[in-house]
Amino acid sequence: VITGAVLSTALLGVSSEAHAQRSRGIDVSAWQGNVNWSQVRGSGIDFAFIRATRGGTTGTYNQSTQQGTLSHRYDDPFTAQNVAGARANNILPGVYHFARADLATNTGLDEANHFLEMAQQYMRPGHLRPVLDIEAGSQRTRAA
Repeated sequence: VITGAVLSTALLGVSSEAHAQRSRGIDVSAWQGNVNWSQVRGSGIDFAFIRATRGGTTGTYNQSTQQGTLSHRYDDPFTAQNVAGARANNILPGVYHFARADLATNTGLDEANHFLEMAQQYMRPGHLRPVLDIEAGSQRTRAA
């Protein structure tokens, strides 16, 4: 098994010293359940992007069945717990919104409003800047 550090050193000519100077981070959401933040810190993680929201301001989304109504609103139930756990373990937290651009009824404004409603408290000094995760719906036109 070749680790990422060995692979980057071997293929990219990156020195071990340069690799060691880089900050390492993770992305977590409800999919991970309860995170052991002490163990995460012990593995050398310096920062974490934590999902706060998904979709727009209306309707519901069931992560287990992946079915939703209206704009597929989903508030990640682990956000506050994950931000607190990261901070308690000296891991710099930041929140993100998972966009549902694949839903023709969703607008950027509606999704931004949802994100601000639920995660504004984490958009301040001591946190990473908020991030927009665009995976679903990348086929939409720029205008849409």
